[in-house]
Amino acid sequence: MNTLTKTTIPTIDCQELLSLLTCALDYGYNFGLAEELTICNPIDGDVYYDEVVSALLDGRDIIFKDKADSSTKKLTYGGLLHAAFEFAQEYPRIYSRIGEEDGYIPQVGLRILLTALYGWARVATDIGERFSNFIKLN
Repeated sequence: MNTLTKTTIPTIDCQELLSLLTCALDYGYNFGLAEELTICNPIDGDVYYDEVVSALLDGRDIIFKDKADSSTKKLTYGGLLHAAFEFAQEYPRIYSRIGEEDGYIPQVGLRILLTALYGWARVATDIGERFSNFIKLN
C-alpha cells in the first residue's frame, strides 16, 4: 500500500496539466484518435484544442464518445486533477521528466486523460492496450 506523507505527495502544476492535455488532444487528433474517441462538444475554430481545455477551468466539461461501445464519458476539471494525482503517485518523477524527449508530453497527457475517463485499472489493462499506439512512453 502506498502511504503518502508530506514529502511524497506529488505537486501538480495545474497550468502545466492543462498544457499537457492541450498537447495530448492536438497530438491525438492529428494521428487518428477521433477514430476511437471523439469530442462531442468541441468549440468551433479551436484547431489546437486550447479553448476546449481552458474551458475546463470555467466549469465546462468535455464530453467524449467512445466509438467502441458508444458510451459517453465526461471529463471534469476535478476528474482531471484526480487522474493527474493518481498518475503522479505511480510515476512520482514524471513531471520532472516532461520535455526531456520529443513526443513525451502528448503521451503523458493522453495517459492522464484516459485515466480520468476510464480509471487507472483499465488504463493499465484493456484501455491501455487499445490506445497503446497513442500512449507509449519513449
